[in-house]
Amino acid sequence: MYTISQHNVSVRPELESMTEYLPGESLVAFSTRTGIPINCILKLNSNESPYGPVPSVIKALGDCKSYNNYPDNDATVLRAALSNYTGLEGSHIVLSHGSNELINLLWHIFLSVGDNIVCCPPTFSLYTSITSLCGASGSSYTFHKADRDLLA
Repeated sequence: MYTISQHNVSVRPELESMTEYLPGESLVAFSTRTGIPINCILKLNSNESPYGPVPSVIKALGDCKSYNNYPDNDATVLRAALSNYTGLEGSHIVLSHGSNELINLLWHIFLSVGDNIVCCPPTFSLYTSITSLCGASGSSYTFHKADRDLLA
């Protein structure tokens, strides 16, 4: 069961003035947009190599032949599948390369210098280190049995 908070949540004011990062277009997106077949495109932007992996690496990796290219930054196929599965708009789905990246992203969006978070040990140490990196601080709080009873 999900509940929606009645409290206003604000993001860092610096984010309003940031310019959107526009990554290089993927081979698939470029091919789709231009009609040029992927095997006829030599992509040199995005710090990608036009040369594939060496033969020993290809053998070790199996059927995949495009490890020298970045995948689609927007994860278009995955985002569409998740959108279809959940019924959410794709713009409401956040994907990351793991919890570290997502925690880092969220902390940098919502924490400003001088903010404070409550950490309840034992917890993931990244919470406090990223908090410090954002210029915020963390207070430790240990839950007691009475606290757990209140939450039940």
